[in-house]
This record gives sequence, C-alpha cells and structure tokens, in this order.
Amino acid sequence: MIITPLTSDDVEEVVSTLPTRERQSAVRYQVSRPGQNYAMRLYGKLLGCGGMTIQVNPETNEVIPGVGEAWLVWIPTGKRYPKSVYRALRTLLTEMIEHMDLTEVQCFVAHEHVQGHRLTKHLGFALAQEHVAGFDYDLYRGIPRKEAANGR
Repeated sequence: MIITPLTSDDVEEVVSTLPTRERQSAVRYQVSRPGQNYAMRLYGKLLGCGGMTIQVNPETNEVIPGVGEAWLVWIPTGKRYPKSVYRALRTLLTEMIEHMDLTEVQCFVAHEHVQGHRLTKHLGFALAQEHVAGFDYDLYRGIPRKEAANGR
C-alpha cells in the first residue's frame, strides 16, 4: 500500500467512479476544506482517497479546537482489498490524530453502506446518531482506541 498526498488527478479519478452528483460534490467539498488529504494505491491502482479535515463551527466559521472529521471514499478497485485499506487507515488515522493534536474525531457513513459501518467500528469509532439532520448518513464519534489503531 502506498499513501501519497491527494492530487487533483486523484480526485477526478475518484469522482468519475461515483454514481451521483451529490456524492461527487461531497468529495470535492471535503478536499476543499483545511486538513490533510491522501490517495491510497496498491499495485499502482488507485483504491480511494480520504483524509482528516478541521472542524469549523458553521454559525461562527471559527475552528473548533481539537476536533477533526475523518472521511474516506472507496472506489470499486479499493473494495476488493478491504484488509489492506483497513491496515493503511488505522496507521494513517493514528498519525493524523497525533499530528493535528485532536481530542475527538467524527465521521459520517452512508446509512446503507454496511462495509463502511463495519470499517468505522473496527477503527474504534462509536455510533453517535443515525440519519443525521434527516439525511441518509449516520454520525460516528470518538478517538479510536489505541488497540484498534494498533491492529487489535
């Protein structure tokens, strides 16, 4: 697994695999936010992209200290290698939490995305709320357990 900083070409390749404009826009939105974004490759093939963005209070537009939002988009190629993706994510997640000095991380998972829920729980997140604000996304929160981040 090779993890590199996300490029505009990576973003366009990922976006081209997504079925709806809503999901395409969501990726472009995440990439535009402050934070760290990466591409994952295995055997030279792009598996997906993701990162950690800084949380901002939507009412005041001020940074919320210590809170990050993890995001990940798997493309069909990446879904064939779930264990490789998991191992890379647990390492990268730990490094981003430490580097960004985060005390809490949240992420949203599409309600119907069973594999995404399973991965999120294995990484140590806990379900905080289903169908957030009437959308088909569920909210997970926490600082992933060190055991999860270290592969236990």
